[in-house]
Amino acid sequence: MLFFFSCDYFCSNTYLNLAFVGFDSTDIYKIVLRKYKINTAFQSPIDTFLITKDTGNFGYIYTIINDTTVIYNNMGDSAQITNGYDWAVYIPSKNKTKYISNIERMPGNGKHGCLNPIISFKQDSSIITPRWISTDQFWTTGYRAYIYK
Repeated sequence: MLFFFSCDYFCSNTYLNLAFVGFDSTDIYKIVLRKYKINTAFQSPIDTFLITKDTGNFGYIYTIINDTTVIYNNMGDSAQITNGYDWAVYIPSKNKTKYISNIERMPGNGKHGCLNPIISFKQDSSIITPRWISTDQFWTTGYRAYIYK
């Protein structure tokens, strides 16, 4: 007698990569990412991460694509911009802060390696519906939060 069964897995959460449009490399050499308790109007910080180009392949990967610099987080889950938290992105060279909150994803089960897509997030006062961007490099593939100069 043969038994056939299906293995469903909890899909992995996806996250947002930061994409800086129109910035000089010196403008975004250092970025401060702050993680906040959700729905606290950015008043309850949990953690702070310093993003620098100096950390190399073991930290953050900066990739220039035309006028956009995509920053991939290779530091681990705690510093990935995902749902369950609110986030502030501070650009010291410009004294500019962008806020990311209300990250909504579609949870599910599926085959091994499946992902929970992000369906929307709030950036400052705008609701963004991101699209998945596939490239031939894992560090530039995924969802992006675009920050314009």
